[in-house]
Amino acid sequence: MCLSDRTTDKEVVETLLKEPVDIIIDVNGHTTGGKPHLLALPLAPVRLSHLGFAGTTGAPGIQYVLLDRFIAPVDLAVWFSERIVFAPYTYQVNGVSATLPRPPVWIYEPRLGTLPAQRRPVIPSEAAVHASVPYGVAVARGVVIACFNSNHKSSPAAFDIWSNILHRVDGLLWLLHTSRSAHDALMQEGKARGLTRRNIAWSQRALPEVHIKRTARADLIVDTLTYNAHTVATDSLWAGVPVLTASGGTMAARVAGGLIGCASKELSASFVVDSVKEYEDRALSFL
Repeated sequence: MCLSDRTTDKEVVETLLKEPVDIIIDVNGHTTGGKPHLLALPLAPVRLSHLGFAGTTGAPGIQYVLLDRFIAPVDLAVWFSERIVFAPYTYQVNGVSATLPRPPVWIYEPRLGTLPAQRRPVIPSEAAVHASVPYGVAVARGVVIACFNSNHKSSPAAFDIWSNILHRVDGLLWLLHTSRSAHDALMQEGKARGLTRRNIAWSQRALPEVHIKRTARADLIVDTLTYNAHTVATDSLWAGVPVLTASGGTMAARVAGGLIGCASKELSASFVVDSVKEYEDRALSFL
């Protein structure tokens, strides 16, 4: 049984009283449409939080949370109100779809300074974004670093690093267009750091199979810091593009590192770092 976030509280309770279940899995937590307050009611013997909320719900009615040992090391696990069930590899379960390409087998041997030579990507132009072209018409010069995280995850610290990279190498930053206001604000941040429209390109949201195909045109995925890539990290690894991340002190800031390590321990050793300084140095060493 699957109840959507558009189901009212009353409908949820009535449905579960009429058709009892053994386990309730809450995949929203404290996000839009979430209903963790309903789990305070004894609607099932087992009530578990999973996937949608990157932290403890603090809800007394939720007994368990499914995590992995990278995103919840001992010093973080003690702060969860739920009892933690540890998944053996990663907490983020992903299936195979007939509409998606097969994911790569990640056997990575880093060769410093050779990353962009693998492809000459075609990336979206500013005009292509507003025409909703999946990926556009401009042939990129130099390297393409991309961050397809929602724009609200961007921070001044991350933008400083991306700008520094583009001042050191001939390249372009490829971002996801989530709203006009976010686009304009980030363009202003780029301008304040000496970047121009030549240095920043945008793409609209797209279907998973389209997005994964276009992601493969980037040279390197650069992660946000305070709140990592989650689904975006999986999509990027699926596309065969390495993700560079700096793991932080919260679950939200550790998800990408866990996913990279699950894909390949060798990849993790090269692309998962522990500090902002190392993040920038590592990016420059690959580009």
